[in-house]
Amino acid sequence: KMVTKIYEIENAGAVKKVLEAEDKKDPKTGKWITNEFKTQGYKLQDAASIGISKHVSYIYISASDDFFKKHEKSLLDAGGKPLKGKEFEDVKKKIESSEDDAVAGMGAIFG
Repeated sequence: KMVTKIYEIENAGAVKKVLEAEDKKDPKTGKWITNEFKTQGYKLQDAASIGISKHVSYIYISASDDFFKKHEKSLLDAGGKPLKGKEFEDVKKKIESSEDDAVAGMGAIFG
């Protein structure tokens, strides 16, 4: 089952290292370890770009429970704070509606 989670981040640099990490070879097995954030897909959104006056960014991920079980810790370790309740709903709505506007080619940036 798919789950959507949103994390608030103050230090986008640390989190980007996790999200954008290159695939790497496991020194023990010689197998490639894929950065599953890349294959899963995510949205990194600046708060100001969706009309929230905080100096933070948000990571929006829709994935399976398993994905979060495996990978959520790396986001939390990098400083990601999972949103809950009303704040989660508000940010989710804004990110999703900004995406809809972008798809429709609307000038959402200019308000």
